[in-house]
Amino acid sequence: MNCFRCERQIPEESRYCMYCGVYLSREESAENTDEEWQDRILCSDGRCTGVIENGVCTQCGLPG
Repeated sequence: MNCFRCERQIPEESRYCMYCGVYLSREESAENTDEEWQDRILCSDGRCTGVIENGVCTQCGLPG
């Protein structure tokens, strides 16, 4: 399937786009994006899919 935001191909079972990080819901559309997701800070490790919360990555623990 393709991400509705960046339009790159991603696995069908994905919950998040591995390229732009947007949350993928079957009900989502390009017009219906959540501001909270637009303001997130992605992990600086290019291989990690986490976001920075409270100064650390939610997935790998790397300081942000």
